[in-house]
Amino acid sequence: MMKQAEELLALRLMALGFGTGAALFAAGALLAVAHSPLANPSYFTGALFFTSAAAVQWRTSVHHATKDRRLNAELNFANPDWQAAVIQLLGTLYFNVMTTRALWIGLNDPATYNHSVWRPDMFGSGLFLISSLIALQPAVQSRRHGAIFSRAPRIAWANLAGSVFFGLSALGSLAVSAGQLRNEDWSNFGTLFGALAFLTAAMMVWPGKPTPTSDSDEEGHVHESRA
Repeated sequence: MMKQAEELLALRLMALGFGTGAALFAAGALLAVAHSPLANPSYFTGALFFTSAAAVQWRTSVHHATKDRRLNAELNFANPDWQAAVIQLLGTLYFNVMTTRALWIGLNDPATYNHSVWRPDMFGSGLFLISSLIALQPAVQSRRHGAIFSRAPRIAWANLAGSVFFGLSALGSLAVSAGQLRNEDWSNFGTLFGALAFLTAAMMVWPGKPTPTSDSDEEGHVHESRA
């Protein structure tokens, strides 16, 4: 069970991590449009923030398992909150691989680029999409965003929109020849719009002032004050 301070801290860490990562991906997309060499470092740094926030979300999903033993909670495959969090964390790790390799692997060799950079991008984007679809379930929203439940559906849909745009970006990022992507506009603007959607979701995750009347409800969640 998570206490009030722990849950609010987790929400703030997730909001900061996902928000900063999304902002850096949006900046990277704009830099890529301008053909700046700073685009890939921006993506690399943003992916680290995504992974940090996803790790916090996974640990939070474990703590929200109120009746399971610790080991069972950490490996609770039937818990949709856990499923979404683990799949998302795996997706961020693929983005870490992709953005790291992209620092030195360019489009001069399409076969190497597609194997080392594009494939992790596709896997990561696919996992993000699966995670976002699972997170549409009300059970996930009530556990994950109990303290900000009124915003939970909007957060879930914004994350789904971000995942769809990231998937579109990945589809456009296939190298078809030396120095040539399948669709550069899809690659850059899919990343940009996806990052803006994730940034919107992260901003909604930031919790307001908790109610002073109680630590938590029967589900173990704290709630915001409406004042």
